[in-house]
Amino acid sequence: MKKLLAIILTVCMLATMSALCISADEALPVVYLKAGGTGDGTTEAKAVGTLPDAMTAAAALNKEAKIQVVGEVNFDLTAKYTSPEHANKIIISGKGTNGKLTVDTSVANQYIWYMGGTVQFENIEFNMTANQMAIYTELHDIYFLEGVNVTSTNGFGVRAAGSSTERTFDGFQYNANYKMVFLSGKFHDIALFG
Repeated sequence: MKKLLAIILTVCMLATMSALCISADEALPVVYLKAGGTGDGTTEAKAVGTLPDAMTAAAALNKEAKIQVVGEVNFDLTAKYTSPEHANKIIISGKGTNGKLTVDTSVANQYIWYMGGTVQFENIEFNMTANQMAIYTELHDIYFLEGVNVTSTNGFGVRAAGSSTERTFDGFQYNANYKMVFLSGKFHDIALFG
């Protein structure tokens, strides 16, 4: 009887924890990003049309938020983009399996994205044409979780800091508190400095 009661209690606890995890994820505010979008991002029908607009909207929420990429979205900026400073984690994810950020790097030798806070990528495709792209985390946490696919002709790099970022060395040990997590994706370099 005690074993049966213990099993029932364990199953109930697991079910409750599962429900809490699902509720927590569903409770995340979402900013929708879709090619041609002109809205405020609050629904798929009112999606914003550019990644910078989505990053600005998600950063303004001041709590963990998700950018839901619907279909293929062109990341059509010039050579450098600096996302807004944000204390909240921003998750960038494709809707279902069709979320894709296409980066036309033919406009510059190397396209660089300077992060302004923690960013997590999951279930998203990066499609880069011509030249290279690099993300400079600026010593913010970055996560490439499951489902990140990278198609690149000449490479996709992730670097912890750009050449202008202040840094201090203690002998051969670099003292900084940040994370770089790679569970999926294809990168031509992962480095401390660019």
